Amino acid sequence: MVEVIKTRWAQDYRLDSLVAEITASQGARVTGGKWTRPDITAASTRTFPYIPGRHFDFITFEIKPVETLDITIVYEALGHRRASTKAYALIHIPEGKRTELESLLDEICMEAKRFGVGVIVASDPKNYDTWEELVEAIRHEPDPERLNDFLGQQVSQGFREQIIKWFK
Repeated sequence: MVEVIKTRWAQDYRLDSLVAEITASQGARVTGGKWTRPDITAASTRTFPYIPGRHFDFITFEIKPVETLDITIVYEALGHRRASTKAYALIHIPEGKRTELESLLDEICMEAKRFGVGVIVASDPKNYDTWEELVEAIRHEPDPERLNDFLGQQVSQGFREQIIKWFK
């Protein structure tokens, strides 16, 4: 999924530059508490022809396969939203299983809308053509100190170096 986010997803969302990495597999390293480590973390810059400057987005993705899917995916993504500009719940539901999960998906989408969390469903994680955004993530400005601490704790040195280059 991280490769799809780096390519097709970033292109679809017209992101000028993007760096993304898997942040889920960090072992027992201290991360700041429960629900503070997203599965995938991305940062991007964008420019607009009529708005001065570069605009920075920090986007997190909480990923769940259908076998472990429940409403907590929204709350986990919400936990990440404290230190990001956008947070998504990214759900893998194989083709043919979606109909039986409609009630649960409706509940997840309703709760996600309440908190500004985006919801994306993918029947084939490697094929962006099967990804569908059910709820759009609402952009907000996180507390700068929380975002800075998150970057210091969650992402690789290379990720942080790319962000520093963008702002030079």
